[in-house]
Amino acid sequence: MNQEAPVDVPKAGVCTGGAPNAPVRLQDCSLTCKSGEYFDLELLQCHECPPGTYSLGGMVRHEIWDQLPDGFSVLVEPLTSRSSFSMLERERSYTNCSKSEWQTRGDYIAFPGGSCVATLVYTVRLIQPGALHYTYQYPDDDTIFEFQAQNELCQSVSSGGDEIRWPTVTEEGKWRTSKSVQLPAGLNVLQWKAMGITGRHQTKPLLIKSIEVSGVADPAVSTGCTPCRNGTHAPAPRSRQCQDCPSDSYSGRGATQCIRCDAKTSFASPGSGRCHKRPPCTQNDYFEVHSACDERNNTLVTYQWVEPRTCRDDLPSSAKLPSGAERRKCPPCNPGMQMDYTTGTCRFCPPGSISDGIRPCRACPPSTAPNTGLQFIWWSALPGLMSSRCMSLEGYTGTGCTTAAAWLTSGDHLRTGHGHAPDSYLILSLKIEKGFRAGRGTVSFTFQLDCEGDCQFVFMQSSPTKGISVIQTWSGRVPKQHFSYSIPQNGSYTFNWAFQKQAWSEDAGAMLPYSATGVQRLRLFDTDSARIDQVNVTNTIEGGASVCLPCAQGADASGCIPCPPGHYTEAASTHCKPCPANTVVLDPGAVGKSACINCGPGLISTDSKTCTTDCTPTINGTRYDLRKIGSKFHEVRGSLLFTASGMQYFHVFNISLCGREPVNCANNITFQAEGEPKSVKALICRTTLIPSQSVDASGGSSPLSTQSVTLGDHLLGITNEAQFGETRVLDEFYNPKDLHVFFGTPTATKSCPKGRTTTVTLRCDADQPGAGQVTLPSRCPDGTCDGCHFHFLWSSSTVCPICGAQDIKIVKSECVAGEQNVHYLAPKHCLMADDVPGTKKVPCSTEIPFVLQLIIMGCVGTAVLLCLTVFICWKRNRRLEYKYSRLARQRSSTPSNSGGGNDTTSSLKDNGSNECETELAAAESCALDDDEDEEDEVSVTVPMKSFGLVNKIRSMTAYKSESGSPFETIQLTEAQS
Repeated sequence: MNQEAPVDVPKAGVCTGGAPNAPVRLQDCSLTCKSGEYFDLELLQCHECPPGTYSLGGMVRHEIWDQLPDGFSVLVEPLTSRSSFSMLERERSYTNCSKSEWQTRGDYIAFPGGSCVATLVYTVRLIQPGALHYTYQYPDDDTIFEFQAQNELCQSVSSGGDEIRWPTVTEEGKWRTSKSVQLPAGLNVLQWKAMGITGRHQTKPLLIKSIEVSGVADPAVSTGCTPCRNGTHAPAPRSRQCQDCPSDSYSGRGATQCIRCDAKTSFASPGSGRCHKRPPCTQNDYFEVHSACDERNNTLVTYQWVEPRTCRDDLPSSAKLPSGAERRKCPPCNPGMQMDYTTGTCRFCPPGSISDGIRPCRACPPSTAPNTGLQFIWWSALPGLMSSRCMSLEGYTGTGCTTAAAWLTSGDHLRTGHGHAPDSYLILSLKIEKGFRAGRGTVSFTFQLDCEGDCQFVFMQSSPTKGISVIQTWSGRVPKQHFSYSIPQNGSYTFNWAFQKQAWSEDAGAMLPYSATGVQRLRLFDTDSARIDQVNVTNTIEGGASVCLPCAQGADASGCIPCPPGHYTEAASTHCKPCPANTVVLDPGAVGKSACINCGPGLISTDSKTCTTDCTPTINGTRYDLRKIGSKFHEVRGSLLFTASGMQYFHVFNISLCGREPVNCANNITFQAEGEPKSVKALICRTTLIPSQSVDASGGSSPLSTQSVTLGDHLLGITNEAQFGETRVLDEFYNPKDLHVFFGTPTATKSCPKGRTTTVTLRCDADQPGAGQVTLPSRCPDGTCDGCHFHFLWSSSTVCPICGAQDIKIVKSECVAGEQNVHYLAPKHCLMADDVPGTKKVPCSTEIPFVLQLIIMGCVGTAVLLCLTVFICWKRNRRLEYKYSRLARQRSSTPSNSGGGNDTTSSLKDNGSNECETELAAAESCALDDDEDEEDEVSVTVPMKSFGLVNKIRSMTAYKSESGSPFETIQLTEAQS
């Protein structure tokens, strides 16, 4: 039998010769170490981190974005329209999203914008409940930014409401740390989702600088300490984080202390991993400093280096700092200000007084008041209402971003300083707290950009009610120009001018951290600068004035007492005069009749302040009644848009056609810096709705709204013309018979510098009863093709014009009991007026119907024609009778030559016989002689059988002989037998 070798049983602390110690057992495997400690796997104990390293314990922080850290992934998907079903439409709707995904940029990770949905996903397992914090920059609300935290079953685990899910908008260049997001133990999937909505312009990038999660069971974190990165150091053990090296020092990886640079030949920015060689100084490295003006109105001009100084002045090619001091005449104060020699600075004139900036302040004459405003044309010092600062994407305010040298005063202009990092924002701010007189004002300024690279100059405004908005943006070299902006409504505003030497670029290498490229990058765009010559703000309550305005109603402490609504101040008499009807006065302090502005076509004014409509306009003699659809608001929904994963959103438009009550578009997910939701009230507004996937307490779900904007604050006009001003109806919607309602808003944006306009085309359609149907353009399913001009086609039978008297058809029923019904019928192309009933009962009318009138008139005409014919025939017959009577006389007066020439006289006797024997002599002529008048009447009676009974009677009664006998004796010649 083989004998086994003895085996040593290890005993703790007594084994020698390399035998292992007895294993150590833990009762709780979820043990985590504190910050500054790490977990020793051999001893199963927590130990402190040595100097030069740090540990977050049960926490992990990601702040280096040279590449995606472990556990992170990026998803990107395009938006598709609901109508894209066919293959051809899908190909047309395809969007290249490769440039819209989350991109690592060294010190931060960025979403550059675009009409795609990009999701940054971080999967992390927590062994105990923890919390999440992240630092971000979200300056552009044209991007939807959403955060979600889910467990491994895709169930939402984050609490805190909408403020957690929808992060707050930040100022330009300003970093913000999110609220703490509580996370449960187990697997957590954290998602940062960004989506660009408009796609019409390049949005500002969305940046995330750091992400920190506690309660993490990550062996790489808990079982070892992390060396400090380049540019940082940890001088003491048990460090929770590393500290940045100060200016003009550097450090390597795992450093316990920073090494100073040679102060003469090199420099370093905070957090640098190496020193940079100091270049020769130039004239851009120093600036003038003006002392306070003395009693003789002189100032002492000296020169100072831009701090921190990064150049050398001891090289042969270096520019030297001008030595000594130079006395100069102080520039005059700005209008509305005077010199205060006790402090040597300019101050605003007291209320009720004016100054041109040269002479002392003087009071305005009686019945006048100062035209208060802010007018800055001299820049010996920065005015009290203005301030400047430098903000870097990296968060540094030292080398590469110096607030003191952000904007420099230079006598007759203001300019940006030099020596800043190209990605730094140099911000100039003007704060107006008390608002504007009469609720209206303008901001104007003159500027120019001298840039070799792709610099950017942004003009912005912010207010407690409307948040931050970009008004206009300029890029590259811009010659001197003047820009003016009208204040949309009264309130407190802060106006900002931000200059960045190097704008955002899609090139990943264009925005590398300052410390990664050194002085070459710092000097690359050092000569780029922005210059502002003057800034003018009108109608402010605070400030000063250089002129006095006549006050028709007198003056008080705040200035002129304005004229009543609808009145203007007459220049000659300084009296208030009423404006013509249907005009408005936008500026009550304006002088002259030109202050009266005519309302647009089809509009009226009832308060002399705004132009509106009573919903019954008369256009070119045609009346319309729009009260059935214009008395309340109407909602229109745009086309649905989907992401590849099924996320959808759509636009909702609220329209108040007649403008009696403004509509409201409220946000419940976009929070401003003040933490309040943004709401828009206008005649037409738009909001973006995202169907909610969560269930509320009542068991339902409410949609999430964001990005509410106004599309029309006031009515411009109602007309049937295809164009009003610069707004034109789409060719797709144009019809000469349509009615067009034009809306406008003066609020300018960076994509719509002239504001937005909306056209609602009303089309009479008998097949669309009631409210009808609102149609969006076929090629622009969201109502706009350029983001500035919106178009809607509203088809309804209620928008048809009112019928005229000539259009109405009248139908009368039969008469019953002395009454009859009269029916008024309207054709399809018009509507019956309210004062015209459909049916009316009236007494029976004695008026002959028109058809019967025609029959009677025909009969009368025929009778007259017959009578005239009879008369003509009678006339002709009488003439023939007369001729015959003359012929008879001629025969009777001619002697007879037969029978020996003896005349025989025969008398007619009444012997009871009607027979008469006569013998007539032959006539010499059958007609009248030329000299005879046929109108001569001859009484002759020739009773003959051929004349008939009527003629005989007429002859007997109409003619009498001279003796009074009705018979006339005619000598007749007896015929020879």
